[in-house]
Amino acid sequence: IIDQVEILEESVVPIELKTGKAPRQGVYEQHQLQLAAYILLLQEQYPTVSYGYVHYLSNKEKRKVLLNPFMKQEVLKLINLSQKLLSKQVLPLYCENKQKCQNCEIKKYCYDEKFVALKMDFLFSIRKL
Repeated sequence: IIDQVEILEESVVPIELKTGKAPRQGVYEQHQLQLAAYILLLQEQYPTVSYGYVHYLSNKEKRKVLLNPFMKQEVLKLINLSQKLLSKQVLPLYCENKQKCQNCEIKKYCYDEKFVALKMDFLFSIRKL
């Protein structure tokens, strides 16, 4: 879900809000890829979208990310890997880095086997339609 979309005269600009500290320069790679995915998604309706911002709230800094061919290729590769994973219809191993989960609002569901199994069953039933 895109956090914010700034509406311009001829285009739109996605803005991803982050609560953590900003890197010394640029944006973290995972934030860059997330924003690149949003840009590609928005390009389906707004072909002129070519950049977005990661807004690091704790630093009060908005950093621009321009979509380039390498980012686009990486996002498409990740989409392909995700589709392959989903097509196997097998739950992936859980994340080993539990520290990333500390502030996540849905962490209680990740380790609930029944909940995850229900969601996977639902997902695969939709894909068969």
